[in-house]
Amino acid sequence: VTSIGEIRKMKRVKNARVLYPTTNSHEIIKNSEAVVVISSTVGWEAFLYKKPVVNLSPIYYGLSDLVYKVQDIRELPIVIKKALTEGRSHYLKYGNEEWEKFIYAILSTVNKGNPVEFWNKGDDVSEETLIGVTNVALEKIRKVCK
Repeated sequence: VTSIGEIRKMKRVKNARVLYPTTNSHEIIKNSEAVVVISSTVGWEAFLYKKPVVNLSPIYYGLSDLVYKVQDIRELPIVIKKALTEGRSHYLKYGNEEWEKFIYAILSTVNKGNPVEFWNKGDDVSEETLIGVTNVALEKIRKVCK
């Protein structure tokens, strides 16, 4: 949970805006040149819109070569500049086939349902089991995207 003090500090950052949680992320993404995320569904949505995505932490869509990854926070300005410079041509470089193949790989490994409900209903489901399921899904994605 982010404190009011932290939000006030973020609001003072030049060229940054703090948005309400109810803000329509799709409109923001559509009107953006690139999207920077720590770990968020917004990154996946931006990927689907073919917007350059700069990702700061490990996440499933970060397995794609189409996503810009930041390993060291000191790289962030360089990676953002690269994402803005290359823009949507980044997707053209890899081709629609790579983009579509990755989306297919993700969707083919996703189980129907809400993971929160899965967790709450399955009292006997251990965290290790869920991690194992995730690792199997990620391995399938890696195989399809090779």
